[in-house]
Amino acid sequence: MQLYVLAGSRDLLRPEIVAPEVVSLLVGPSIKSVPAYWLWPESGDHYHDFLQDNPADNRNAVIAEAMKDGFGSRYQPLLVLADLLDECVAGAPVENDSTAADRRTQLGVVSEILGSGHVRSLHLYGVSLPPDTDPDGCWAVPAGIITDSVRRQVEELRGELSSYLNEDAITTDVIAMTPELPAFRTVYNNAHCNQFARRLEARLREQGWDPNNDGVAAAISTILAAWDEQGMSLGLSLRRDHVEGMAELLFQNLLQD
Repeated sequence: MQLYVLAGSRDLLRPEIVAPEVVSLLVGPSIKSVPAYWLWPESGDHYHDFLQDNPADNRNAVIAEAMKDGFGSRYQPLLVLADLLDECVAGAPVENDSTAADRRTQLGVVSEILGSGHVRSLHLYGVSLPPDTDPDGCWAVPAGIITDSVRRQVEELRGELSSYLNEDAITTDVIAMTPELPAFRTVYNNAHCNQFARRLEARLREQGWDPNNDGVAAAISTILAAWDEQGMSLGLSLRRDHVEGMAELLFQNLLQD
């Protein structure tokens, strides 16, 4: 079978989850996100992190068999592993609320699936923002979510997986998110939620808080969603002074909430 994997960037795919059917559209019309209600009842509304659970079981061999048998010629299976690129760049599991010492890494998930012998070709995708969203190079560039940076990360990941398949059996691509694409606003807001959570961490600590960046990013997502409903959305090209002013505004809102 042909397997498609959307590997990140994590900053663009969390804290708000992009619906599976929308993720599939981003990759291609014949691609379908892999459902696994029989393995995890909530799998249709989330990414495929549950494949990291219970590392002693054979769930990834089973899911590989299910993908081979459950997808006909009309669709190809897609897995969304939002931390995979970050794992490859960092060389270690990404530390977040869903990561524990007794879980597989996402690289381990893909390795087990490739080890099943059912995958004939692997197509790796990354999600990025175009350079003009960060003209001053002050937020998206250092976060590594601009297209050129994500492309390098995807190529690194390709090298990590080349021992499982012939090099010509692994292809890579990067989806540069632009306003006309589905879920652009979700992905764009996610980028800022994670950016502002990191920017505000030190200030929150100075106020006596012990912030968890994932939790703070989720709180910021709620604030941005409320502003979106009121017709006030983040601009599409933010300079340094914009980012600093918005960080201050969000800081005050977090303390009020």
